[in-house]
Amino acid sequence: MDTKKCCRCAVVKPMSDYYAGGGACKLCTTTRKREQYAVRPPEQVERKRNNLKSWAQRNKARVYELAAIQRAKPQFKEWLKDYRERTKEHRRAYEKQYMANNREKYRLYSNEWQRANADKYWEYYQRYISKPGNRERDRANAKRERDRLTDGYIRTILSMRTPLKSEAIPQAMVEAKRVQLQITRRIKDVADTRSKSQEADTQDTR
Repeated sequence: MDTKKCCRCAVVKPMSDYYAGGGACKLCTTTRKREQYAVRPPEQVERKRNNLKSWAQRNKARVYELAAIQRAKPQFKEWLKDYRERTKEHRRAYEKQYMANNREKYRLYSNEWQRANADKYWEYYQRYISKPGNRERDRANAKRERDRLTDGYIRTILSMRTPLKSEAIPQAMVEAKRVQLQITRRIKDVADTRSKSQEADTQDTR
């Protein structure tokens, strides 16, 4: 196998570790690009990102072709595993922030997908709850939504046994239903407290 000495790290490596026509190995080239990227002005970074997005939208077929070529490479799985491990915390923070900013958009998309793929969704859900701890986590999440009277929980109640889609329910109706449920819960709490008090008084008289 042909080898070559990297002009940056001075390590002799096989030619597969170099980009075509490059004097530095792929690792050194990537490291250098990251260092350059880190010190770029924010407006330059944003301009570059917008240019890439624009190009990708105009050349979707080429994007899919390049992605397929990358996935077919033997080292792709190892690179992907390493990438996911390195960016795990960053991706988790990004997803959390994205969900906070687009909660309603994500909920509408999720509901639409579930209706269009009912069989597939049920298969995924059965596989999910079969894993240890997921069923209890699902119940805890449902209880938390019920206790907090979230929009999603109220929309589910309003759309039950009706042809209405949850996303078609006006927000004003959601707010009105929330107030009704709050009043109903408050009345129940008062009634329970009074009932317990009466039982305690009865036991004292005995």
